[in-house]
Amino acid sequence: MRGKRVLGLLLLCIFCSSCVLDSGNVSLDTEGTEHSITQIEDVVYSMHREAGEGRFFDVEIHYPQLADGTEEKKAAVNERLKDAAFAIYGANAETEIEALNAEFEKMDRNESLNVTYELLEVNEEAISVVYSVDSFDGSRPYMQQYMVTVDRQKGQYLYFDDVEVALGEKFPDIPKAYYKVLKQYEDILKEKNLNINDCMEKFYVGGEWEYVDMELYVAGWDDGIYYSLYDLTGDGFPELLMGWMDSVETVYWPYVMYTVGDGETIEKYTFGAMPTVVCDNGAIITYGHVEYVMIMQFQADTGQWRYVDVWSEDNVDVWSEERPEDIKRYYSRECEGEYTLEKGEQKEEISQMDYNRIIDQYKTTPVMLEWALFH
Repeated sequence: MRGKRVLGLLLLCIFCSSCVLDSGNVSLDTEGTEHSITQIEDVVYSMHREAGEGRFFDVEIHYPQLADGTEEKKAAVNERLKDAAFAIYGANAETEIEALNAEFEKMDRNESLNVTYELLEVNEEAISVVYSVDSFDGSRPYMQQYMVTVDRQKGQYLYFDDVEVALGEKFPDIPKAYYKVLKQYEDILKEKNLNINDCMEKFYVGGEWEYVDMELYVAGWDDGIYYSLYDLTGDGFPELLMGWMDSVETVYWPYVMYTVGDGETIEKYTFGAMPTVVCDNGAIITYGHVEYVMIMQFQADTGQWRYVDVWSEDNVDVWSEERPEDIKRYYSRECEGEYTLEKGEQKEEISQMDYNRIIDQYKTTPVMLEWALFH
C-alpha cells in the first residue's frame, strides 16, 4: 500500500478528530496511594479520496493520546503512541502524513487502511496498546496485530528486555525463567479493589494472570507476599515458592510453587492456601481439613512428580477434644505425572496406623526456607 498515493483527485477530505475517553484504570504507587484516573484522548486521522471509475483511497487511523501529566513527558509519550499507529507506513507519523498529502501518484486500484487500538494497560509507569490493522491493496486483504508499550516516565518504547532489566535489578537472585511469573504478580498488584469473580478468565491458562495464585493475591495484598528459592527436583535449578507470612505465629506458608519443566515451560502447583511444609527429602506435605494430607515428591528416576493423598472419611473436627476413637481412614493410590487422584481413582481403606505410617514415610526434617519480601 505504501507508495501508491492518489493522482487525479476528484474529492479530498482530510480531518483529525478527538474525544476524551476514561481509561478506567486507577494508578497506584508502591505505597498503595490512589491517584487520579488517567484520561485518554482517542484521536483519528482520516483521509478519503475518490477518483473516476469508482476508485477510492481510504485511510482511517485511530491512536490514543494522554490528556494528563506534565507537558514534557506527555508530549514524548504521545509522539511514540502516534508513531506506532502509523508503523505500517514508517517509523515517524509526521513524515508519513506529509507523504500521504504530498504524493499524488496514479491510482490504479482501490486501497483502504483502517487502524484501531485497544488499551491493554494504563498505569503511572507505562501504557500498553494493541493496534489492529485491517487493509486492502486492491487485490487481497491484510490483517495484523501488534502491541506497543511506552514508558511514561522516559517517553520511550519499553521492550521485554527492559522489563527483564528492571526485574533483574529488583530481584537479582531469581532466575530469568520466572520473570513471566513476577511480571504477572506485579501487574495484578497494581489493581485495587479487584473483584476476582468478574475476571476469572484472566486466571485460566493463557490468561493475563495465569501464573497468579488467587488465594495468595487475596492474602498478600495487605499482609505481604514472600518468595523463596529451593531446588526440590535435584537438577541444580531452584523452584520458586511464593507464600504468605502468618504475622501472629511468624510462620511462612507456601501457597504456590513454580518449576521450569523442560527448560522453558513454567509449571504451577498450588497448595490451596493450606499449611504446607517442605522436607529435606524433597517432599511437599500439605495439611488440609478433616485430616486430609496431600504429599508430592519429585521422582528423579522417572522425572515425574509422585502424589499420595490420605484423609479420614468422616467429617471430624480435628480441633475438637471429643473425637471417636475408631475413625476409618482412606488414601488414594499414588499416581505420577498428571495429578489424577481427584478424578476418582480407586481408594483403599487403611488403619489409623497405616495412615500415620504413610505420612511418616515422606515426612522428614522440615527445610528452613529463606524467605524474601516480594510485595
